[in-house]
Amino acid sequence: MKFPSTLKVAIVPTKYIIEINKDENNATEISVFEGNLLKILSSTLGFKYEIFAENEWGVLNKDDNWTGVLGLLQKEEVDVGLSVTMTDTRLNTVQFSRSYGKEDVTFIVSKPTSSLTTSNFWYLAPFESNIWIFISLYLILTSVILSVINKKIKLFIFEGVFQSTGISDVTTDF
Repeated sequence: MKFPSTLKVAIVPTKYIIEINKDENNATEISVFEGNLLKILSSTLGFKYEIFAENEWGVLNKDDNWTGVLGLLQKEEVDVGLSVTMTDTRLNTVQFSRSYGKEDVTFIVSKPTSSLTTSNFWYLAPFESNIWIFISLYLILTSVILSVINKKIKLFIFEGVFQSTGISDVTTDF
């Protein structure tokens, strides 16, 4: 199979990964990490590319057809799709290249105020006081209920069921 002179590339514009802009001649320009990677490959391997922007990477419908970038690949309307995450379901539809990057997903929270870090009760900050009161009452009530249930079960086992069946010397070493 001969490599095409113009590669049809489907993307989902994503901030900091691949972005679409218009230059002074109103031509479509791509930028950021994957956009720059595509430009380098294009100039090195000597091919042109045409960008097809989609709103989603793709979801498998009930009729086994994909939407978005994966749908364009499945219908062979494009040659390549960029920034598509590899999943088991997608592996049955398209062929992925080797990974060329890794993305770590993290949580970001605001920096604590100085009054919070100097307090002896900083660990209570995630919840309001009424939540902590509820949790404390819940733990106390649960402990009491479990203790009562435990005593009732011991009375039932050692003074009820086993004695009535003739097993009177049951040990309490469980």
